Amino acid sequence: MNWKLTGDRKILDAVCRSMDQEIAMLKKLGLHPCDTGTFCGMPSSSVLKPLLMLYRETGNANYLDFAKMIVDDFRRADGRAPNLIANAFSGQPVADWYKGPWAWAKAYEMMSCLDGLLEYYRVTGEESVLEAMKRVQAMLAEHETNPCFSVGYNDQFANAASLLNGITEPCDAIHWIRFNHDLWLLTGETKYVDAIELTFYNAYLAGMYRDGTWGARGVRSHGYHQAEQGGQSGMTHQHCCVNNMPRGYLNACESFICEGCR
Repeated sequence: MNWKLTGDRKILDAVCRSMDQEIAMLKKLGLHPCDTGTFCGMPSSSVLKPLLMLYRETGNANYLDFAKMIVDDFRRADGRAPNLIANAFSGQPVADWYKGPWAWAKAYEMMSCLDGLLEYYRVTGEESVLEAMKRVQAMLAEHETNPCFSVGYNDQFANAASLLNGITEPCDAIHWIRFNHDLWLLTGETKYVDAIELTFYNAYLAGMYRDGTWGARGVRSHGYHQAEQGGQSGMTHQHCCVNNMPRGYLNACESFICEGCR
């Protein structure tokens, strides 16, 4: 968090006010994060990791309670999608959990939620959550590893390992790296570093311009990569894949340095 680098308390206070407002708003409306937004609420639920980071810094029990609510929505008895924890124990490939994966199995947002669930394990020590995430990683590695050595097909989980060609967003490569990085830190199993290495040297670096000024929207196994020609959502110099690129360098370097020190 920026406030830890600068020591500026105003930054932390602003983040707290923002989170307090979100919690109060959803409570007033009688909604959970999974009830809002797109892709079964996964974009909204991806607030889980920063929420828990904020709990670590403040000790505010409201943040942990809100996090528990999000996590409980991932292990629902009624089977409501995406039910990430419960479905992890199903033995089915992720894309087969529900019909029409294009409508819900969004790779970037799901892996952001998985990252948050690992943070939840760090805070609470709930072993079933860690076990679920290890199982999801194994499912993705087996059924979603594409020819670019990232996961998914064009930001969707669609049994990409069975497809002859591949296209992957740098966002997906970066979040696959982040997910495996945290699993490696928590378990010490080197297979997660192997996954990071394959993704970094193939899908990730292929999406970065040589001069480091911009990046691709889609890295392809055949033909030309899809270079992002402009901005996103009306912005000229901003795009999620390009903006995420520095995070990929950071997580990959952290993984390789830490592994070399073991």
